[in-house]
Amino acid sequence: MLPWAGLSTINFSTWEMNVGNNFNPLEEIGGSLKASESSATLYSAPPSRRRQAHAKNFLIGSTAGLDGSMLGSKELTRIFPAKNIGVHIVTWNMASQKSHKYPDDLTDLCYPISTCESAGIFAICLQEVSPDKNELLIRLQATLGPRHVLFSYAFQGTLGLLIFLSRDLIWYTSVPQSTGITTRANIRTKGAVAICFILFGTSLLFVSSHFKANPGNLDLRINDYKEVVRSLNLPKVGLERGYRQKNTSVLDRFDAVFWAGDLNFRLRKTRRQVENMLRTERKSSAFEHLLNFDELVSTQLKGQIFQQFEEGRIRFPPTYKYDINSDDFDTSEKCRVPAYTDRILYRVQKKGTVNSRTGDGHRDCVFSLQNIVWILYGLSEAWM
Repeated sequence: MLPWAGLSTINFSTWEMNVGNNFNPLEEIGGSLKASESSATLYSAPPSRRRQAHAKNFLIGSTAGLDGSMLGSKELTRIFPAKNIGVHIVTWNMASQKSHKYPDDLTDLCYPISTCESAGIFAICLQEVSPDKNELLIRLQATLGPRHVLFSYAFQGTLGLLIFLSRDLIWYTSVPQSTGITTRANIRTKGAVAICFILFGTSLLFVSSHFKANPGNLDLRINDYKEVVRSLNLPKVGLERGYRQKNTSVLDRFDAVFWAGDLNFRLRKTRRQVENMLRTERKSSAFEHLLNFDELVSTQLKGQIFQQFEEGRIRFPPTYKYDINSDDFDTSEKCRVPAYTDRILYRVQKKGTVNSRTGDGHRDCVFSLQNIVWILYGLSEAWM
């Protein structure tokens, strides 16, 4: 499948904070990496910055008028004059390829040519990750450069989730929390990993998931979604301060939820029908036409899954399934039907707080069977 990525912006209207005395990178869940290995990448502020930070007010619910408060509008305006933060999300099924087959340059993954905007938050959602995770972390950090640091990561089996933050944001976050969920007994290739934290008093949840494959398994994919939501134990007991009260779903605990992954939903069309649409129709209309037969779209409209989630407009070809080292759809004996298996969705408590700016699916990593998908969201000041 193709990697799918995007950029969003989040608006902040409530400038209250939940910041611990320090933060630790998330422990790995079910992988070979240790938390201590990622701690070396974290930013160490100079003494003057540390003294300044310690003099600030870190209490949840603090008001901007308090002397020395980090929540003051002047300081926030100075650091974030537009009062919005870009959130760049990528989902990438890596097909278990070893690190020597990684692209030499991951720039297009993090800084696509189609957007000139930068992001404060990068969430890299991975499926079918090879055991050589260290090399991937190093490559991504080198690509993002010194302005961003590895804030947290979580691995479970072949699933991974990496969160990189702008150095300026590190001072305004809570301690991250993580969890892992398996939806296939004894085999940790399907399920989800999730990371949550609070930024400027806004609670954020990121989920990377991989649902069951094969065209006839729609019910199993629906069950995978429900199992992940049911088993999502975030925030942890005793660490709920600053998060919303749980209502009908654990997802209600968060101001914004970003869910990405290889969800494996298929198109209810034959291979020939899909290829005819792509060949005979204008690209934009062909993509929209195909989505009329998309399992995720239809089940969501029925209220079975991803209730209250939204998805950015899809302006690219199906992300599944390609021949390795080729731009051609599957030519094996199975001759699989192309589909939009790699998706990114978001859910917010207040409309207008997240907007989808741009996104795409691209074939830069031809060693994979699927395309990478990315999207850039905007998180803006509308939480009041």
